[in-house]
Amino acid sequence: MRPLKLFISYAHEDDARREELCKHLTQMKREGLIDPWHDRDITGGKAWAGEIDANLEAADLVLLLISVDFLNSDYCIDVELKRALERHAERQARVVPIILRRCDWQSASFAKLHALPKDGEPLERWPTADTFFTEVARELRRIVGELRSCRIQVDDTGFAGPNENRKPGFPRPGSQAGTWEQARQWLKSHPLKIAAAFVFALAVWGWLAGTDWLLREGDRLYHDPLPEQRARATDYYEGALRLNPFLAEAHFRLGVLSDQAGNPESALTHYRRAVELETPAPPEYYSNLAYEYLALGEYGKAIEIYGRIEGYPLAALESAKAHWALGQPRPARDDQAQAIRWLKADNADHYRDPWYFTTADGGKGIRLIKAEDKRCYARLAFAASLFLDGQEADAAQAMLQTGCPDDAADMKDVVADDLQRYAETVPDLRERSRAFRQRYLAHS
Repeated sequence: MRPLKLFISYAHEDDARREELCKHLTQMKREGLIDPWHDRDITGGKAWAGEIDANLEAADLVLLLISVDFLNSDYCIDVELKRALERHAERQARVVPIILRRCDWQSASFAKLHALPKDGEPLERWPTADTFFTEVARELRRIVGELRSCRIQVDDTGFAGPNENRKPGFPRPGSQAGTWEQARQWLKSHPLKIAAAFVFALAVWGWLAGTDWLLREGDRLYHDPLPEQRARATDYYEGALRLNPFLAEAHFRLGVLSDQAGNPESALTHYRRAVELETPAPPEYYSNLAYEYLALGEYGKAIEIYGRIEGYPLAALESAKAHWALGQPRPARDDQAQAIRWLKADNADHYRDPWYFTTADGGKGIRLIKAEDKRCYARLAFAASLFLDGQEADAAQAMLQTGCPDDAADMKDVVADDLQRYAETVPDLRERSRAFRQRYLAHS
């Protein structure tokens, strides 16, 4: 397997630091893992802009050496960074920022990417330069290993059949030419095998479109009314990950399926990976990850992750449950009040998505779709927290202001179930929780 082509984008004011980084990458170069390139490699007589463009287009991995001079360089930002991010978005290359010097980079176009070293701490905050660059090199070795593990080696006429031990990844443009008929015939003779569908998608549409196709097929099967068809969705999502291990969407979907299958540990693994790969992650990624921590009884971790989600009422309401389980009705009340404020925005995105709940008693499934039902649920929970905190008069007043519809049985059932699962596991809250359920949530 050829070394990964590594392109280093930097401002010339940082040339000495770039040279130091290259020294720390020498061992990986000797091992044949990487082939670094930077503009100091341009020899006399060559057009420098053309050489930079050619090497940037060929790169598998692009390193951005971030400093105030990098941010101040029109060429770095408008030419190299712009094209690097385009290739990253197209999954043709991986872009990794390395924070060399302290500067205002957090709002830059690359800020959503995972920066090195950990937490984006610049060189000046490390004990020595060697400590800094050694940590960067170790992280880059891990990334290089991931990229190499997902590369496919296919010649211009070769076909990665189902019995060949080839790892999918980043095929060269045109490397699948001439394989359409072979893939179609394999699919015809093996219609139910994911390997055939995987190869078919790769051969016909190429790497990027192939992953999209596998995700779409998985989604189609997931929504199929037949359970045996839904079970096959996992194969397609796993196929997409074999093609691109950095596909956050596939990890998220596998997390959902694992959760529905009653495997929270597997769901947690997939959700964590989805959040790591998609920065910033969508609210539902964080919400589902936090929910798995909640389900596993890691309440502090659940609260911490729910706290990262802005403008998402369900996350605040779930965080409140974790506070109940920790015997903290006041922070729970604060989370619920925040959710109620967010729910007042009638055009908010969360109104388009149903909220799903499954009660512990018999596994009753409840779905809240209407805005008024969601507000009712949030206000009932808020009143419960007031009652748990000993504020019975305030709780009674809050119950008069819930605005619940005449038939609020489902919302009451969900809050009653939440209290039993979380508040009633805490001895100091148990009696008050039971009293609130009997007084306000029992069916008439």
